[in-house]
Formats: sequence, C-alpha cells, structure tokens
Amino acid sequence: MNEKLKKRLLIPLHGDKYVLIKLSQLVYCEADGNYTYYYMSDGTRYISSKNLKITADLLKDEVFYRISRSLLINLNHVESYDKTNNVVLTGNISFPVSYRNQASFHKLLKRIHYTLC
Repeated sequence: MNEKLKKRLLIPLHGDKYVLIKLSQLVYCEADGNYTYYYMSDGTRYISSKNLKITADLLKDEVFYRISRSLLINLNHVESYDKTNNVVLTGNISFPVSYRNQASFHKLLKRIHYTLC
C-alpha cells in the first residue's frame, strides 16, 4: 500500500459524512465523553462520535502520545516542554502532562529528539 495513503486518518463525522485528514496536519485530539475533537494545524476542528481510545489505538505506531486521559498529541507539533510539565503545541496551545505520564513523556522526548539535557 502507498505509504502516503497510510499517513491519513478517515474520521466519521455526523450523519453519513467522512473526512480524510493528513496525520502531519493533526495537532491534537481531545476527548469529550464518547466524542473526540480533532484539531488541525490550519485551525479546523472536526468532531466524531468515536472515543479517543479508538484513535489512540489506531495511531499507536505513529508519532502520537497520550499525555492524559483526554488528550492525544502529535509529537511533531511539540514546540516546548517546561519544568512545570506543560507542553506547548503549534499555535501556542498549552496542556499539562498528567502526573502518571510525565516520566515516560520526558524519556520519549529525549529518545526521539536531539537533546542537550
């Protein structure tokens, strides 16, 4: 299968509509009960009735990380991470990394990026 086609996600929207998004443009996903919001780098937001766990499972082999129960972020959109455990994404969007995920998130960042730490 064409690798470029595999780097997309088909999101079911309301009714019989679907949208095909590029994973490189997906900044983060946010859970809201049984719904998931998908936030794109151009500011577009999509909503699906699929829960966040389904998306996280689909993207587990990609560059996405679940920083809390309700947030899945694209590591390619991480702009900064500070000592108070806040991660800043493209668009100056900031989220706290949950306490239980802080150590593994820090290790992951060190493993996938060049680091002076």
